[in-house]
Amino acid sequence: MRAPMKGLTQFIADLRNSKAQEEEERRINTELVNVQNQFLQPNLNGYQRKKYVCKLIYIYVLGYRISFGLLEAIQLMSSKVYSEKEIGYLALSLFLNEDHEMMMLTINSIKSDLEVDDYEFNCLALKLIAVIGNETFSTILSEPVFQLLRSPTTPPFVKKKASLALLRLIKVNPAILDKYQASWLPRILALMDQEDQNIGFSLSVVSLVTYIARRNPDSVKACIPIIIKKLNNLVIEKDCPEKYVYNGIPDPWLTVKLLNLIEDFILIPNSKSGYSSLSISTIDVQNLSSLRSVVAKAIENGRKPAINQQALNARSAILFSAVSLATRLDPSPEAIDGAIAALSQLLSSKQTNTRYLALNSLVKIAGGSSTSVDHPITVARDNLSKTDYLNIHNSIKNHTQTILQLLKDRDISVRMKSLDTLFLICDFQNVELIVSNLLVYLDVSDYLNRSKISSKIYKLVEKFSKNLTWYVTTTIKIISIAGIYSNPEIWQSFVKVIVNSINNSLKSFACKSLVRHLRADNPNEIMIKIGGFLLGEYCHLLVDSTTTKDSQFSPWNQYVLLYDRYFVGGLQARYIILSAFLKFFKKFPELRTPISKFYRHELTSINTEIQQRSVEYIKLTSRNDGFQLLNTVVDEMPEFPLDNPKEKKSFILNRLEKDGGVTIGYEENLLDVEDAVTTNNILSPTPGTDFSNPFSDSDDDFDFDDNNLLDNQKETEKFSVILSPNWEIGYYKVLRTHNNIFFENSLIQILVKIDTSELKSAKKITMLFVFINKSPADISSFITNVKMMKTVNPPVVLKNVSLPNNAIPKNGRTKLELEANIRDVYDILDLPILEVNFLSGGFTSLKLRIPIPLINSLIATSLSEDHFEMRWKQLVDAGNPLLGKSTAINQNHLSGVFQSFENIRKFLLKTGWGECLTDDTRELKFAGIIHTSNAGNFGTLIKINKNDSGSVQLTVRSTNDQVPGIIHDTLTNILCF
Repeated sequence: MRAPMKGLTQFIADLRNSKAQEEEERRINTELVNVQNQFLQPNLNGYQRKKYVCKLIYIYVLGYRISFGLLEAIQLMSSKVYSEKEIGYLALSLFLNEDHEMMMLTINSIKSDLEVDDYEFNCLALKLIAVIGNETFSTILSEPVFQLLRSPTTPPFVKKKASLALLRLIKVNPAILDKYQASWLPRILALMDQEDQNIGFSLSVVSLVTYIARRNPDSVKACIPIIIKKLNNLVIEKDCPEKYVYNGIPDPWLTVKLLNLIEDFILIPNSKSGYSSLSISTIDVQNLSSLRSVVAKAIENGRKPAINQQALNARSAILFSAVSLATRLDPSPEAIDGAIAALSQLLSSKQTNTRYLALNSLVKIAGGSSTSVDHPITVARDNLSKTDYLNIHNSIKNHTQTILQLLKDRDISVRMKSLDTLFLICDFQNVELIVSNLLVYLDVSDYLNRSKISSKIYKLVEKFSKNLTWYVTTTIKIISIAGIYSNPEIWQSFVKVIVNSINNSLKSFACKSLVRHLRADNPNEIMIKIGGFLLGEYCHLLVDSTTTKDSQFSPWNQYVLLYDRYFVGGLQARYIILSAFLKFFKKFPELRTPISKFYRHELTSINTEIQQRSVEYIKLTSRNDGFQLLNTVVDEMPEFPLDNPKEKKSFILNRLEKDGGVTIGYEENLLDVEDAVTTNNILSPTPGTDFSNPFSDSDDDFDFDDNNLLDNQKETEKFSVILSPNWEIGYYKVLRTHNNIFFENSLIQILVKIDTSELKSAKKITMLFVFINKSPADISSFITNVKMMKTVNPPVVLKNVSLPNNAIPKNGRTKLELEANIRDVYDILDLPILEVNFLSGGFTSLKLRIPIPLINSLIATSLSEDHFEMRWKQLVDAGNPLLGKSTAINQNHLSGVFQSFENIRKFLLKTGWGECLTDDTRELKFAGIIHTSNAGNFGTLIKINKNDSGSVQLTVRSTNDQVPGIIHDTLTNILCF
C-alpha cells in the first residue's frame, strides 16, 4: 500500500493553520506557482501528477479559480492505475462543464473505460457522464452505456450508474430516444420486472422510465401491470427483502416513485388525442381492482400511529402520493373525503415538514397538477369531470377552519402554503370568512410579503364579491392595512372600477368611506392618493339639499380634510390634491377664495412641479372667459380603457351591475342608478339570459353604450381634417425607405427617420423628425402638436421623447422625437396628425399625416416554401373572405422605380418582410408578423405574381380579418404612388 501523499497533507495543514484570509491566499498562490512549474517537468510520474492534481482539487473546493491542470487530469484518467484514474475523473467532474471546449479530449478515454471488462473503470466513466454529459457524449456514448445497462452479467451497482447516465444522455439529447426506441424500450421495461433487484438499481430504472413516460407515455404504457404488481407486493403483501424494510415499512422509496409514475400516466395528455394517456376505462378490471386496493391500503396505513418519527415520515410520503393518485383514480365523494381526511390529520402534526407537505398535497389536489419534462405540460383533459373537481373542492373546504389556524403557525413556509390553499378553496360561500381572516393575518404579516398577500386578497374580493358595497369596504380595508406595501395594482384597479361604474350611488358611497378613513390618525400615502383623486371627481355627489355646513361631507369640510392631508402626504399625493382643488374650484364657488390663496402660497414651494402646477392653475382660474377653459380642462374623468378591448366593462362591474339581485347592503340600493341614460331596460336581463353562472361572458344585455357613441362621434371628426397640399409625396417616400424627406416647401424641410429595432422587445417604434429652416430669416414661435384621430381606445399612442426648440435660426435645425406604441389594428384614416405652426414673415400652419401605418409594426419571419403554402392553404380553407384581399395592378399604374420586379422584392425586404425563397422567378412570397400590444400578433402572408401582360397580382392574407385589406391598400398605394 502506497504511503499517504505527505506534500498534500502538509499543504492542507498549512491552510487550516492560517490565521487570516491574506495568509491563506499567499499560501495558495505560492502553491499554484509551484504546481504549475512541476507540470512543466518532463519526467513527472503518475504519482506526482496525481498529488498535484489533488492539490488543485482542494484549492478549487475552497472556492478559488483554477485556470490550468486540465490536461494533466486528462492524462490521469487515461492511466491504467485505478487511484490515478479516479483522481483524474474527479478533477474533470469538477473543472469541466457540458459546454467546455476540452470535453472532446475526454471522449476516447471514457469510451475505452466503458468497454473494458473492469467494473471499477466502468463506474468512473458512468459517473462522469451522469455529471457533465452533453449532446456530443449522447451521440457517441449512449450505445456503450445502454449495453452495460442491458447486459445480464453487469453487477447491479454498475447497472444503477448506467441507468442514471443514460437518463442524463436522453435529457441532453432526446433525439437518441427516438432513434433507438424500438430496440431500447423493450429491454428497459424488462428491467422493471426483475425479481430481487438492488434497491438502488430499481429506483434508477423507475426514474429512467418516468422521464421516458413524460415524453412519450404511450411507448412505456405496457409497464403499468408490472408497476401495479410491484405496488401490490410492497403495500399489501409486504413482500420485500428484509434489508429494504425501513422502520417496518417495505421499501418506501420505491413505493412513492411507483405511485407517482402511475399518476404521471394519468396527468400527461396523449400527443395525438389530447386525452389522458391512462384512464380507468383503459385498465383491465383485475389490475384496476388491485391498484385501488393498493391506494386504499396506503391511505389506511398512513392514518395509523407510527412507531417513531422516521416511520411517520416514510408513511406520510406514501400517503401524500397515494392521496394525490386516489382523487384521480376513484373520484367518488366517499373516496375523496377519505383521502383528504387522511391529509387533514397531518395538518395538526408537530412536525413542520409534515404540516407543510400536507398543505402542499392539498394545493396540488385543489389546483390540479401539471407535470414537466423540460417545461410544464398543461393538462387539457384527464379522468376528472367538473363534478369530480367540485367534490374535491367541497371536501377540502370542509377543513377550512383547520387551514385558517395554520395562518398562526410559527413557520413562515407553512403560513404561506396555507395562504395558497385558502386562495384555491375560496368561493362565493366562504369568501367573507376567508377574507376576514386573511385581513387579520395581513395586519401581522411580514412587510416583505404584504404586497403579494394584499394582491391575492384583492383578487378574491374582486372575483367573489356578492355586492359592490362589500367590495368597496373590503378593498379600502386592504389598502388601509397594507399601506405603502400594498400592490399598486390594487388601488389603480379600485379607482378604475369606481370611475367606470354607471352608478352614482356607488361613487358616493366610496367617497364617504374614504372620508371616514382619511379622518383617522395617520392615513397612509395610498389612501391619501385615492381620496384626493375620487373626492376631486365626485365631491359634488356627497352634497345634497340636506347637507349642512357642519356635516363631515360639506364642501368646506371636504376641503379642510384634503388640506390637512396635503401636508402629511408625499409628493405624488400632493400633485393629486392640487388637481382635486382645481375641481373643487369649479364645483363649489364658496371655496374659490381659499383655494386661490392656497395656490398662491404654493408658488414658493421648493418643489418645481408643485410650483409649475400652481402657476398653471392660477392662470386657469383667473382668465376672463367665464371659466370656459377651466370647465373644459377639469371635465369629469372619462372611463378608463379596459385591458381587454373586447369587454365593455370590467369583470366585477359586468357581473354585479348587470345582475340586479345580489347588490343590496348599503342604506340604499346601489343599483338604483340615477343617470338618465341608464334605464330599467339596461339593467334588466334580456329574456332567456341565464344568470346561474356569475362568470358569464355575455355582453349583449346592454342596448346603449356611451363608449360606442363617443367613438362614433370621434369617427365623424377624423374625416373633417384638411391636410396640407402634397402631404402624400413625403408620406410615401418615408414608407419606402423609413428615412427620407417627409415634407418640403420654400420655408422648411422636414426629414423623418423611423427606427423599429425595439418593436419586438419593447413594443415601440421611435420616430425622429428633423426640421430645417430654409427661409431667408429666423423661424419663431415654432410649435408642434400631435392630434389623435381617436381619443377613446386609440389604436396607436404617441409619446413625446424630446420637443423641438421654439426658434430655429436661419439654416438651423431642431428635432422632435416620438415613441409610438401600436396597440390595435387601424387604417390610414386613424393615423395621428402632426401639426406644425410657426412664424417666418407670416404665419404658417402645416397638417401632415404621421407616417406610421400598421405595416410599420411588421417583423419578418422566415418560412420554407412548403410551410408557406401550408399556411396559405389554411387561410384559404378557413372560408372567411375577409382573411384575404387580391388585386391586379396594371403596369402603367406602377411607380417608375417599381416597374422592375426585382425592385419590388428589394423594397419588401428593406421594409421588414421575410422572403420565402421559390424557384419561380415570376412569383414573390413574403411573410411577417404584425405586432400590437393589446390586440395581439397576426401572421401575414403576401404573394406577388407577374402576369404575361406585365401587370402585377398582389394578394395579402392574414389571421385577422381587418389586416389584409389594410396591408393590401397600403402596399398598393406605395407601389403606385
